[in-house]
Amino acid sequence: MTKVPMTAVSLKSLRGFVFDILRAMGVPEEEAEIFGSALIFSELRFHPGHGQGVKKLRRYQSRFAEGGIDPAAPWEILKESPALALVSANNGIGTVAATRAMRLAIEKSKVCGIGQVIVRDS
Repeated sequence: MTKVPMTAVSLKSLRGFVFDILRAMGVPEEEAEIFGSALIFSELRFHPGHGQGVKKLRRYQSRFAEGGIDPAAPWEILKESPALALVSANNGIGTVAATRAMRLAIEKSKVCGIGQVIVRDS
């Protein structure tokens, strides 16, 4: 087995690189922050062979270009009550949809004691 030398880069440089790449792929600023942070977190956890982290950028670029994922898909609340919501991610980035859903569920739980958000089309 050939050993590949590792190159260390600063977290600041990695964040800037990932954010710039995502923006160049058409991912809006807020979504690039959410998604980029998740990719970097996975990278820092270093799970070799799990297909996680920054190395997935090329795969996402292909999915965006082929229309498999819409990098700028709108977040749409389809139905809502004080404690529940059904949202459509409109074929957007799953990590972004999950993050937004969790934020909405937390806000609902602050009011009702419970919050549940169901995401579809992600």
